Amino acid sequence: MWKKVWNKQLAIIILAMFGSIALYLGFEEHTLASNRNIREITKAHSESTTLTIQNVNVVIMAYKKSGSSFAGGIFHADPNAVYWFEPIGMAYVEMYGVIVPPWSIRMYPNGTARNIPYYERAVVTDMLRNLFTCNYKDITPYAFLGATNTSTFSVIDDDEYNQCMMNLNLTWQHQFALLPTDIALNTSDCNRVKAVINTVQPMCLNPIIAAKYKLNISDNNIDELNRYKEIQHILPRYFTPISKCIESHQRSCQRTPIRATKVLRTELRSLIETSHNDPDLRIIFYMRDPRGIQNSRRKRGRNPGKSNRCCGDFYSFGSDDIISSSKVLCNMIKVDLDYLESLNKTQMSKIIVVKYEDLILHTELELKRIYRFLGRTEVPTEVVQWLDEHMHCNSTIPHLLCNENSEKVVYSWRNDLPDAVIESITEDCKDVLLTLNYPTY
Repeated sequence: MWKKVWNKQLAIIILAMFGSIALYLGFEEHTLASNRNIREITKAHSESTTLTIQNVNVVIMAYKKSGSSFAGGIFHADPNAVYWFEPIGMAYVEMYGVIVPPWSIRMYPNGTARNIPYYERAVVTDMLRNLFTCNYKDITPYAFLGATNTSTFSVIDDDEYNQCMMNLNLTWQHQFALLPTDIALNTSDCNRVKAVINTVQPMCLNPIIAAKYKLNISDNNIDELNRYKEIQHILPRYFTPISKCIESHQRSCQRTPIRATKVLRTELRSLIETSHNDPDLRIIFYMRDPRGIQNSRRKRGRNPGKSNRCCGDFYSFGSDDIISSSKVLCNMIKVDLDYLESLNKTQMSKIIVVKYEDLILHTELELKRIYRFLGRTEVPTEVVQWLDEHMHCNSTIPHLLCNENSEKVVYSWRNDLPDAVIESITEDCKDVLLTLNYPTY
């Protein structure tokens, strides 16, 4: 009798166990459906059967303060690569006469998506194509000259180029401090001081760009056209002295098998569309925990002592307050993740998802995975050394790529941000966190 009872209870327990497993598997399948593409991409590029690719064009797509400069440093250090630093920013300078905050190209301050005009997409696509084909003559001079007399940088991130400038007794800070962009472009109707893309009027678009892409330029006022023409006339005066260095870098580009750049001012959709006409293009979709991004922004800000304040329009996402701006940030990330989900296998084969946290904590494995994705069998020693040096160093120079303990930085937001701030960002970004397999507790 007891044997029958025991057998019956055992059968019930077994059935319950199978039911629980089935329920769990069903739940697991449901919760992972939203990030299946990310898992497939991660798995696909962990295999060791990738064939060698002779030449490859690389775009690191990231978000401001996501630690993307570390990822860019990989190609800066690679002796077989040429690397450009945020060139799309200079494309927007050419279009609108201002360095626009990355977030404002894609989102409005209230968190709704901005429909990027087709001509902006076209300008970005043209710039990337010119870079990857080493066609420097058709790249906006701002890419080499810098932007304004208060914020200047060259997109070329190359020691040889910088040495060439020094040999000519030139630095971009010194040479372009007099570039008259502010004087020539800021008028009463088109005041670009601290402007974001949302506030620049259509009539303030560069009339030369408008004509090139066959836009209706009737709204462009004559003063703007004259000022842009004035700049076109002045630019050669500043451009000619460094032409020797640019030509030398162009030759380096032409003989280099890996051509890489980091971009913050575009969206995944635009890059995939660009890849349709570039079979050699590979996209590194670079992610970081949004709470880590927001904490990094807070530290970068003008009020680093305040736990929930940031740094003005340029480094923020529509608001100084990192709680309210987290909605803008995560809405922007979600747009890209949703688009990622819609891609077919051919398109997905051109993308690899890399997390900042994995690159810091599992550097060797991630480097191998990235280089396999690019068709390479080995990671250059110079790259490993560069990352190791910059992950374990100490510097008093502000914002230098140098961390005494990068592993500690990865999760510093847990200690730096108040619990209430963490809880709020976690709630606003819950979908993004789950999709990217970040903890939500």
